[in-house]
Amino acid sequence: MQLFLWRHADALTGSPDRERPLSEKGKKEAALTADWLGTALPADARILVSPALRTRQTANSLGRSYDIHAGLAIGSKPEDILAAAGWGKAGKTVLLVGHQPMLGYLASLLLCGKKQEWHIERSNVWWFEGDGKDYRNTILKAVISPSILGHDSLASLPGKKS
Repeated sequence: MQLFLWRHADALTGSPDRERPLSEKGKKEAALTADWLGTALPADARILVSPALRTRQTANSLGRSYDIHAGLAIGSKPEDILAAAGWGKAGKTVLLVGHQPMLGYLASLLLCGKKQEWHIERSNVWWFEGDGKDYRNTILKAVISPSILGHDSLASLPGKKS
């Protein structure tokens, strides 16, 4: 199974927390990351998004349909998210768009078998592959950052489209 974790892009401060929109910087971050995700995700990938406005706006930049899932809301538990994603079901690709600290806890659980306080930067994507049976069978395939995706000096890297 392929599992992508996408932290929402930069958002404005304010209240209520659930209704904070993306900042202009966040809109640019989300667009850069979405361009990359558009090539990495298969067309039939399942996309689950937190109900918060900033996660929905981040996901909207991808231009694909998605399901809002209450289990990805602020304060959710990583084990519940894995269950919602169907972690371990062969042949499935799932993209989760959510929040810190849950995504950091989830990443550490996938790779180490226990929750730790790992930080995932805004609009970063962590791409995992695994069978869902044992964390020792989980591979971190990539960590993608909009700061890298938008950097002009990367145009000469092998595999980078001009």
